[in-house]
Amino acid sequence: MRNFALALFALVLSVPAFAQKSSHADMANQGICYQQAKQVVDLIAADDTKYSKTHDEPGRVSYGTAQLDGAHYDSASKTCYVKWSRMMFSTYPSFSSMFFTVIVADAFEGKDIATFHGDDVRQETGGDFVEETPVTCQVNGTQCDSRAQFNGLLWKLIPAFRPVNAHN
Repeated sequence: MRNFALALFALVLSVPAFAQKSSHADMANQGICYQQAKQVVDLIAADDTKYSKTHDEPGRVSYGTAQLDGAHYDSASKTCYVKWSRMMFSTYPSFSSMFFTVIVADAFEGKDIATFHGDDVRQETGGDFVEETPVTCQVNGTQCDSRAQFNGLLWKLIPAFRPVNAHN
């Protein structure tokens, strides 16, 4: 056990001081970024809850509440990204609809980086949802035509938001 402790101590000493400071600063910034992202989404979710109380139609329309999907601090650009999403469901006699929103923004500046608003429609009760052309689809100014294209552009811009085992 003593040899392990000595080896670990030697390893720590072999890492340059600037790398240690940078790593600790990045970890601290990630924590600050997460807290800011959580505050942003909590405010949006509170507004969603107020809205849904007056606009939901039981059995027909259900407005969703924003949820935090991720936060990432990019030390190169010094940007704190927040990713959040919301789903809304509508049911009508001949079809059902699921409206899906994903937003990625700078958590401190409030500027949208990526926006996806899409509608999936099920033509018959019990049928599969079919992806429609998105209402809005853009990542960092580049327009897109599908959720898959949106994800590909987003994951290229911010690799930290790519889920493990995700396919383009």
